[in-house]
Amino acid sequence: MSTTELSKRRVVAVVAACVAIGTASGIAATAVFGSSHGAGISPAAVQASLADGKKVEVARFPSVPGVRDRGVFVERSDGLICLWDAVDAAHEGGGGCNYASDPFAGKKMMIDLAWEGGPVLSTVTDGRLYGIVAQDVDRVAIEMSDGSTRTVKLTSGGPYRGFAYRVKQTDVRAQVEPVAVVAFDATGRENDRQTTGFK
Repeated sequence: MSTTELSKRRVVAVVAACVAIGTASGIAATAVFGSSHGAGISPAAVQASLADGKKVEVARFPSVPGVRDRGVFVERSDGLICLWDAVDAAHEGGGGCNYASDPFAGKKMMIDLAWEGGPVLSTVTDGRLYGIVAQDVDRVAIEMSDGSTRTVKLTSGGPYRGFAYRVKQTDVRAQVEPVAVVAFDATGRENDRQTTGFK
């Protein structure tokens, strides 16, 4: 699996450290609160799990026949907030970390892009865009290379509301790529835009 990290301030060097910390301490506990359909999440329960050093599932990718289910996990460890895409909390998966003092690196979203297959879009079997957003983000949309958009649902809890989007195989076959993730506030004003690396 290839994983592209999108935040320029993403702390790449500490990702391995986070994984090592989790492995050495035997961290495999998780709290599952999220869903791809934006079901309710208890902010207090999420905060309690993060305080205990547990991985918290904040969103879940829509199920697709023949593809393993995956979730989006957040973990607070050693002064970092880490975002993971994994089958469950026992698997390391892919992702990255930012400093807990600035989890969105000065922006409104912390996002990642991952895929199975590749390297060209036509051979991608499971493309995924996922992330967490600031509390003043009301909705998120994904801009595609043909000018269309895909709306994604945000989970309703805090402090980190999540989203999980699977690239549709109809888009893969049509060579339509996700080129940007765009965040909007409650007034409809764009308050963050992050490109995926696709052109």
